[in-house]
Amino acid sequence: MQPIQLSFLVFLLLCTSNLRAQQGYSGNEELDCDNQGRTVPSPSYLYTCNGQNLSCRAFMIFKSQANYSSVSSISRLLSTDSLELARINDVSVSDSFPTNKEVIIPVNCSCPGQYYQANTSYVIDDVDTYYSLATGVYQGLSSCNALVGENPCDANDLFGGLDLLVPLRCACPSGNQTADGIKYLLTYPVSEGDSFSELSDRFNASYDDTASANGFSKQGEPTIYPSTTILIPLPQEPVSSQTIIHHPIEISPFQPLHPSIINNNIKRSHSKLRFGIGIAVASLLVLCALVAVALWCDKK
Repeated sequence: MQPIQLSFLVFLLLCTSNLRAQQGYSGNEELDCDNQGRTVPSPSYLYTCNGQNLSCRAFMIFKSQANYSSVSSISRLLSTDSLELARINDVSVSDSFPTNKEVIIPVNCSCPGQYYQANTSYVIDDVDTYYSLATGVYQGLSSCNALVGENPCDANDLFGGLDLLVPLRCACPSGNQTADGIKYLLTYPVSEGDSFSELSDRFNASYDDTASANGFSKQGEPTIYPSTTILIPLPQEPVSSQTIIHHPIEISPFQPLHPSIINNNIKRSHSKLRFGIGIAVASLLVLCALVAVALWCDKK
C-alpha cells in the first residue's frame, strides 16, 4: 500500500472513531492548573470536539449563590438568554432562586478549535485567581487550564479590573448517541455527596448511557469528585422538577469523627483535667493552712 493511501486510511479511521467516541471524565486533573492539555486533547481542559455537529444546543446546571441568585444576575454571569433561562426553570424573569438551588442554563455550544465551549466573560477583582474562578464562581463549569489557555495573562499577572474570557464546559452528542435518541448533553458540576447513579436516575437518563458518555465502565459505581463535571445524556430538554436544593451535609452522631475533631476533643479533655487538678491542689493547700492556723491558736 502506498504511503499516501495508508495516511488517508489512518485519517479516515481516526475521523470515524472520533465521530462515535464519547467524552472522558477528567477526575482531579481538572483542578490542576499546570496540566494545560494544549497539544493533546484532554478532558482536564474542556470537552473534545468529537460530536456529530460542531455546534448545538446544550445545558448546564449552576447552583445559585448570594451574588448570583436572580434570573438576571445568573444570565449575565453565564451569558445566556434570560427569557430562555426563566422559561426552562419555570419562573419569571424577575424571580430569584433560593441559595444552592440548581438552575438549568441553556447555552449555545460550539467548537472553535479542538474543544467545545460556550463563552462568557468576567471582570476580576484583586483576589481572584484562575483556580478560584473555575472552582468557585463557576463551580467547575470552566477549568483552570482552559482559563490559562484562553487568556493572555499568566496566572501570576492577573489584576483587578481585567476582563477575562471564560470558556464553559459543554459538548454535543456523538454519532452513536444521536443514533440512540440522545438530543442534548447536560454538564453537571459535581457537589459533595453526589452519586453517579442517583444523578442518572434524577434526570431520567440510562445509567449505561451516562457511564458511556463519561468514559466509565458500565459495571459498578464510578468515583466522581466535587468541582468537576460529568455529562448527562438527555433525549429531551431537562425540566425544573429534576432540580434540587443542595443542603449542607450533616454528620451523624454515630458516624466516625475526622481525626482532627478527635484530637481537638482530646486536647479539650486534657485542659479540663489539668484545670480540675489545679483547683483540687489549691483547695488542699488552703485547707492545710487553715488547719495549721487552728493548731497554732490552740497551743496559745
